[in-house]
Amino acid sequence: DKKVVITRSPGRINLMGRHLDHRGGGINVMATDKDTVFVASPRVDDRVFLTNTDPRYPDRVFSIGEELERADHAVWLDYLNDEKVKAALEVTRGDWVNYVKGAMLRAELACGMKLCGMEIASDGCIPVAAGLSSSSSLVVATLEAVKALNALNLPDDDFIRIAGEGEWFVGSRGGAGDHAAMKCGQRDRIIHLGFKPFKVGKAAPFAEKYAVLVANSLIRAKKSEGSKDAFNARVASYECAFMLLKKEYPARKLIEFRDLAAITPYDQIYRMLKTLPEKATREELFALLPAEKDALLRIFATHADPGRYDLRGVALYGISECVRSERFMDLLEENDYASIGDMMKISHDGDRIGEVHITDDYLDACIEKNADPAMVSGAYACSTPEIDGLSDLLNSADGVLGSELVGAGLGGCVIALVEKEKAADVIALLNEKYYDAKGLPHAADVFSASAGSQVIF
Repeated sequence: DKKVVITRSPGRINLMGRHLDHRGGGINVMATDKDTVFVASPRVDDRVFLTNTDPRYPDRVFSIGEELERADHAVWLDYLNDEKVKAALEVTRGDWVNYVKGAMLRAELACGMKLCGMEIASDGCIPVAAGLSSSSSLVVATLEAVKALNALNLPDDDFIRIAGEGEWFVGSRGGAGDHAAMKCGQRDRIIHLGFKPFKVGKAAPFAEKYAVLVANSLIRAKKSEGSKDAFNARVASYECAFMLLKKEYPARKLIEFRDLAAITPYDQIYRMLKTLPEKATREELFALLPAEKDALLRIFATHADPGRYDLRGVALYGISECVRSERFMDLLEENDYASIGDMMKISHDGDRIGEVHITDDYLDACIEKNADPAMVSGAYACSTPEIDGLSDLLNSADGVLGSELVGAGLGGCVIALVEKEKAADVIALLNEKYYDAKGLPHAADVFSASAGSQVIF
């Protein structure tokens, strides 16, 4: 009975370029045909009322102004790091309302104007905590409603930046790759997206012969709960490794982490990585980077101390994934799906639990062979034993070219590149060998590429 807008935000699948967008690396994505839908009505005050068709997500209400008054909000990161804000978030950790709050608070500060409140009803079919970005979809659906109901002139690059930074409210410190995929998705096409600065690259269709199969491990990984520390510790490893390399090699004038992937001949990359400690504690990092104490304190404040940071493993993974990401679209255009499948397997090897250690001997072997980084896994280690087993099962199936973890990790889904005519047989194998064997509901399906987020009414 009220004036409303209806906004839609899809899930996303990143086919190559994982754990990279916040390092300036590229990603190769499809928006999915599973989505979140909001029906939103404006209010004359700044209060936001939320309801959901799913009873797992209880009704919520908050005031934009009251949330911002908790702390000085002139600088978004300072606001997020304020103890009063963190204490209030701790009370509601894991609650769906925080994704809506983050989007609206960041939008108000970024746009420099008071936003109207809303009454929002939500529905969605993206698997939750499965690596398919159900949480980021909430952020994007919110921001689409904010933009429409406040008549904001918000270019796509600003929209994506605000969405990515808005999700920091829940505690994670990822990039905006998921939000960019949702905003820029095209029906039946894979898109390459670049970051720092943001740019939309090539778009190409999948060959009719192949499909993307998504198998949910049903191991949940919630960024807003316990997994946040592990995610942010990996980001810290990236940042610390990069600071050390910039200090050791000032003549290379490194600006973004992705610059490491452009170094040739390849043996130089491995020689540089040998100057890093394989692993380091916080105390050791403070000693190695005395001029970066303030930066280190900021980085360490985002997560619990993991004990030791895997500097070489994470750095090598990021470098090699940057190379794989940049090659992906050319392989797609060349219909070289076999090479894409091989790269997916190697990418997942970099996420396997405890299997790769980047020792001096490991790097010496890479130096001797002048190893192609695209064929080297590194060690990001954000998988689980169940996901590793699911990936191995998929790779053993007839018709599967390759598989890998999708999303941030520590749970969620595995994606596989499959021959379309054999997809049903692969799903039957998964049902028998994984889901039925573990007493789990069947949770594998073929996903298709959809259009990006939008106001649909």
